[in-house]
Amino acid sequence: MGRSIADRQVEFALSAGCDTIVLIGNGASDEAIALRHIAEKAGSRVQVAAGPHALGSLAGHRGSMLVMQPGLMPLDRHLADVATMGKGGIMVLPAGVGVEAGYERIDLDRAWAGLLVLPSELLLSLQQLPDDADAAAALLRIALQAGLPEFRLEEDALTEGSLVLVRDESDATAAEDRILARALTQVPVRSASQWLAKWVLQVGARRLVARPNSVAALLFGAMLLTVAGVAVGAIGHFYLGLAMIAVAVPVLDVGQGLGRLRSPSGSPAPWLRALPLVVDVALCLVGALAIEGIRLHRFGPPLTLFAALNIATPVTSRFEAIIRDRSVTALALAVLAAVTSLETAYITISLFSLFLLVFLGFAKRR
Repeated sequence: MGRSIADRQVEFALSAGCDTIVLIGNGASDEAIALRHIAEKAGSRVQVAAGPHALGSLAGHRGSMLVMQPGLMPLDRHLADVATMGKGGIMVLPAGVGVEAGYERIDLDRAWAGLLVLPSELLLSLQQLPDDADAAAALLRIALQAGLPEFRLEEDALTEGSLVLVRDESDATAAEDRILARALTQVPVRSASQWLAKWVLQVGARRLVARPNSVAALLFGAMLLTVAGVAVGAIGHFYLGLAMIAVAVPVLDVGQGLGRLRSPSGSPAPWLRALPLVVDVALCLVGALAIEGIRLHRFGPPLTLFAALNIATPVTSRFEAIIRDRSVTALALAVLAAVTSLETAYITISLFSLFLLVFLGFAKRR
């Protein structure tokens, strides 16, 4: 979503270990320049071949070449492992479903899945073809004539969306829906704030992805709410400050989830995973600024809460995720403080959380 087909092909080639990306066509186009930047940033070299003859000039290079059919989007990262295929190989599909989905038929039983690995010495055969020949189709014929081994994919590679072939606008729309559905399965949903964030993504991800600065805007908004919550708490309105932090958490989760959708690997960038610590620090600061007394007395309960939220045990159940949901914690602090005091609220919530997490840890060991 939000990226071109060629962009995704370059990312797939990089994940398959390709050290050089060869673009066929006009190397001065805006898209080619953008792809060059992507590949070079990842440490790969980029070459441009105007046509089959220029591609055939690479025949003297050692190694092999990963070939992708135009319009193909390999969405399953495990296909990158299959795509290396040692010294060479052809990825095929059952002919019935493959041809119906738009893949090139090889014979009555097989269709080309749009991926193959060709030993570089076989590229010399391209010199015998007209320079306006279809390079991908020609390379497939060369691979078949060379008798390269075949790697057969089952029908579920198409039905589950591991491979998507985009031929027209309707295919592109269906591909975006499939990419979104696959990406959303990787967004964790255990706590209330994560559930709310996933619902927002399901409703508005297409519009959010279309905006290039949407992730930055959401993360900035979450951090602004968090800092504002601390500032409001510092002037005595700690109920409102905690409520603002509680709202910041699902906004942050939406930004992180959208970052997953944009990430090639489907995982958030490392710096995104550090942002929840900012929320934890903000919760501590609101308590430390509002609780009266000496420094140790003011920071003791908030730091105990910080330890409870970040205790080094893996979250393996929805109940544990709810205990560590910063949004729930902030709201619970505000409600309990309204009944007792903020100091009592911090001590009660932190000790309750620590007790439950330690108890669950012992229960899992047994």
